[in-house]
Amino acid sequence: MEGMKSRALEWIDERRQRFIDIAQTVWDHPELAMEEHRSAALLADELEREGFEVDRGVADMPTAFVATWGSGSPTIGILCEYDALPGLSNEAVPERKPIVEGGPGHACGHNLIGTGSLAAAAAVREVLEKEKLPGTVKLFGTPAEETLAGKVFMTRDGVFDGLDAVLTWHPYGKNRATYEGSLALMSVRFAFEGKTCHIPSRPEAGRNALDAADLMNVAANMRRKHFPAGTTMEYVQLEGGAYPNVVPDLAEVWYFLRSPMVDQLEAIFQDVQNAARGAALATGTQLKMKLVTGCYPYLPNKSLTKVAYENLRLAGAPRFTDEEKDLARALQKTVGVEMEEPLDEGVALHGDEVGLFSQDDGDLSWLCPLTRIRTAAWVDGVPSHTWQTTVTCGTSIGYKGMLAAARSMALTALDLYTRPETITSAKEEFNERTRGFEYRCLVPPDVKPIGEPPPIPLSA
Repeated sequence: MEGMKSRALEWIDERRQRFIDIAQTVWDHPELAMEEHRSAALLADELEREGFEVDRGVADMPTAFVATWGSGSPTIGILCEYDALPGLSNEAVPERKPIVEGGPGHACGHNLIGTGSLAAAAAVREVLEKEKLPGTVKLFGTPAEETLAGKVFMTRDGVFDGLDAVLTWHPYGKNRATYEGSLALMSVRFAFEGKTCHIPSRPEAGRNALDAADLMNVAANMRRKHFPAGTTMEYVQLEGGAYPNVVPDLAEVWYFLRSPMVDQLEAIFQDVQNAARGAALATGTQLKMKLVTGCYPYLPNKSLTKVAYENLRLAGAPRFTDEEKDLARALQKTVGVEMEEPLDEGVALHGDEVGLFSQDDGDLSWLCPLTRIRTAAWVDGVPSHTWQTTVTCGTSIGYKGMLAAARSMALTALDLYTRPETITSAKEEFNERTRGFEYRCLVPPDVKPIGEPPPIPLSA
């Protein structure tokens, strides 16, 4: 077994520059949710070169794919992501300097996630093929993580069926194998259609859609005071008029609702819908609601995470140069943080709490054992979804974290293929925790995936 693990590590290290170049290419060409055509094609093409059969455009999403190699059991899945965030373009320098003003940027490290997962899957394929071992490797190209959609629709449509275990990873400020939970989420848009008019001369002819959206937000915030502890509500205004002297005939708001429990989430979702209906009634406007996505909280698997932790320790945390630490400190200063050691070089096991985030692989964690590795590809103390994180994801800091994750996932997967007790233990824990549970996707079958939000066609 140690020989197989050494071979996997050597295989990744020998191709280190190739994987850095792939991640850099994705970073250089950031694409938003459901628009990741170039990034998805690059990763899928690379997987085909590595001998994988690639099924593209799965689950009604052109930028989703499944790459498969091998046959027989066990079947291990690895997840990869590649979408960017709006407005966070930046050069790889410690100051605000957009490459494209207002353009997207990889401020969550998905250029690293996609490439690191590719490297892990290909390294596992190399070892299984050389050792003539049974087993199936599946790498899932999952779009639109930032809108928490891709994996939900893939789960709903059965793309993940038949897996024995799933491995995934994410950049972070520390090196962790984690079995923490997360928050369930509902993403929904509310559009109000009114009638335009000129207020001074013909006010009676108008119905103000912006008033309806404002009233809905006020009502939802009044109700929010009585939401269960641990639930959150976030929203942005997508449409609301252009000129003050033209009454808006269309207004639209986009809500994220979160809760540790699905039943609580569905209850507050009903409350917010009621606020929207009341606002439409009060303002004489027409309401249309569109569910974008909904995802479950994580179901942690401590047994599988412990296997990942041992392999994260074995693969080793990234080691950083003085120049990289100087860049990290410069980035920390931009957010008012100072640390003697700005880049983590330790390894820890982490869990037994609910993380204050949502991710679209929460649904999948209720179908089979899933664990997550985090590696130090970001500067400790610097928030994600910022231009500062875009910087580190396009530098050697991010690439060292990416390669550490690739090595760790490859070693973890090899344990699952060669030590049957690892899967048995993970499944026993999973079966115990899901006893009596029946998965029901929060997104109905008639809801189709979307990317960046176009206006809701009220009059169609």
